[in-house]
Amino acid sequence: MTGNAFPISPALASGQRLSLLYRRGIQTAALLLFLVVLSFPALAEAASSYQPQRGDPLLERWRWTHFAELDGNGFQCMAETKDGSMWFGVEHGIIRYDGLQWTPYNATNGLFDTQVATLCASRDGTLWAGAQHSLSYFKDGTWTSVFSDAPNISINRIIEAADGSIWVSLFQMVLRLKNNEITFFYARPGDADMVRKSFPSAQFILIPEKVVRGEFARSILEDREGRIWLASGRGTLACWDPKAGSAEEPNAWVVADETQEQYDQLYPVMYQTRDGKILVGNGRGRNGLNAYDPASGQWSVFQATASPPLSIFEARNGTVWSTTHSRILMQQGDIWQVYDAERLGVQPNRIWLF
Repeated sequence: MTGNAFPISPALASGQRLSLLYRRGIQTAALLLFLVVLSFPALAEAASSYQPQRGDPLLERWRWTHFAELDGNGFQCMAETKDGSMWFGVEHGIIRYDGLQWTPYNATNGLFDTQVATLCASRDGTLWAGAQHSLSYFKDGTWTSVFSDAPNISINRIIEAADGSIWVSLFQMVLRLKNNEITFFYARPGDADMVRKSFPSAQFILIPEKVVRGEFARSILEDREGRIWLASGRGTLACWDPKAGSAEEPNAWVVADETQEQYDQLYPVMYQTRDGKILVGNGRGRNGLNAYDPASGQWSVFQATASPPLSIFEARNGTVWSTTHSRILMQQGDIWQVYDAERLGVQPNRIWLF
């Protein structure tokens, strides 16, 4: 038997021929497109390397959230405790935001009723609050006063050290609270005499005279090596290394070289970057940030702000951020970018990062 076992109709045979011609046409077109791309390499490269253009997220105003609950309260500082609550130091006490409710704390519920200068959230969940003459902490839902309205005491900053002790810079002295015992570090006998009556059970340690230049303890920092850094308001940066000796021993202290570029600010703020440099806010005359390298003993300065820095922060990607009353500064490598509050759509009033 010859021919097809199952005869195909002329219409079906014609459709097969059209399908074959169609497939051949597609293959020919694909081959021609491939040849065109090979003939123009730049076109191929442009097509493969296209990257979408992304805007600066900091300038996208929809990302910013305004909390009207803080309006008119005189914001001073803020901190976050381990439970995720945000705490805001204001003109008359503290305001807490737990994600749902706003709760004010003042003299009516266990806290002092004065301007809160600094907050510190410790690793165990305790919140420390410092006013000009008072120190209190919030733990297990209750405020406890360490001291209140202490004469000749003026609190500037509070930090928690690696050993869990609390350090407080008092402009002309430093207070350490460890195991419920208070120790004052002072440089002039007259300063210690002014607070002895208020703290009869406290210990007093005289530090070397070379550390002192004006009010030597306007800011305080513990670095990753366990050294304590003190910043004065007039450019002195002093470092005590407990591994090198007690605080009374001059050899245990290093003072930054005063012949180098350095900061000059009434209320300096300090921060240690991942590469070990100590950043210090620069105030009077040369507003900006100063970086001190402990390894080389050299200062470097960035001058691009209209007012002294209020906060410094380094992100996980190494970007350094700093804020003033009206600007946010961002450093990536050797490049600095400055954002004005008006450009960001935020209120130019004590911009703070943490």
